[in-house]
Amino acid sequence: MGAVAAGATVDIAGSGTVTIASVNGELSTDGAGSGSVTVQGGAITTASVDLAGSGDVSIAATVQTLDVNIVGSGDVDVTGTVGDVDAEIAGSGNVTATAVTGTVRKEVWGSGDVQVGR
Repeated sequence: MGAVAAGATVDIAGSGTVTIASVNGELSTDGAGSGSVTVQGGAITTASVDLAGSGDVSIAATVQTLDVNIVGSGDVDVTGTVGDVDAEIAGSGNVTATAVTGTVRKEVWGSGDVQVGR
């Protein structure tokens, strides 16, 4: 996909791959299975990510609020600056962010983790 100026909703069931050049506004992703979503740029107000399985979400954009729910081994990686992070992980999934300027709230059941910095 090209640039999305008014937010994006991406739902993947299975092993699909979606790449978006940039997203401005809200981003909502819902993945069940091993699918992957990549956002290559933009300015995201709220990124809501729900993963069940081993799917991955990679965001190379600024994100004001990152809200993540992972059940399984999925991973969420944000290389842009994040304001606030709210993550719930059940399993071995991970949330990583290069930098967080606000608060980090995490609830983890299993071996997953939330990591800030590299």
